[in-house]
Amino acid sequence: MVQASMTAIGALAVITLAGAASAQVRVRAVHASPDAPTVNVIGSGGVLGAGTNVFPNLSFRSATAYAALPDGLYNVGVAPAPSVTTIYSENFTLTGPADVTVVARGLLGNNSFDLLPFVDDNTVTPGQARIRFIHASPNAPTVNINVAGSSSNIFSGVSFGESGGYITVPAGSYDLEVRLAANNGLALSATVNVLPGSVSTIFAMGLVGGSGAQALAAVPIVDVIPTPGATALLGLAGLMVARRRR
Repeated sequence: MVQASMTAIGALAVITLAGAASAQVRVRAVHASPDAPTVNVIGSGGVLGAGTNVFPNLSFRSATAYAALPDGLYNVGVAPAPSVTTIYSENFTLTGPADVTVVARGLLGNNSFDLLPFVDDNTVTPGQARIRFIHASPNAPTVNINVAGSSSNIFSGVSFGESGGYITVPAGSYDLEVRLAANNGLALSATVNVLPGSVSTIFAMGLVGGSGAQALAAVPIVDVIPTPGATALLGLAGLMVARRRR
């Protein structure tokens, strides 16, 4: 499920684009922490007043829409909704232009919770679909991803907190298998449908051996919805992401 509200804006990463003029960064948040409750994303600094409820009511397995921010230094935290008192926060300096997804990952219960930024390449390939895989399951080992029935991996050796990068595929429906890199054991299977001209990220979220809402699952999120005549949205080169924890 992707939440579409853009009534508030937030800053969640340090982004520097080599050789480019300063510009806005489009930022969104994804909730991938299995034991964290629904949260409010609280921002301060830059164009945000102290304690601004940036992205309200972000639940596990959901994402916000992108919101644009100017360059600046920001403090961003998460608070259990409906509270605005943060239980975790980080400082981020933001310089654009770039698109960024910040993932709330890990577990509150063992103090591994944090905010991890990923640079998004939302370049559109006309007539085809682009897909990225992000490993966001705190207790799952390194995995490979393949199309069911194929022995070739489309993403290889992806560990917790990592992205497998982007691939370009014909639009259509794909039966994907997430397999343990160590022994090829099947950890997860899912069917994913992608449209021509779209960009999507597939997250592995939840816990191996989890049940109910915490069960391991593949969660697809559409990054770019195809539009007639869509062209490349953003070229990324020489991009460096850094962060500073508070």
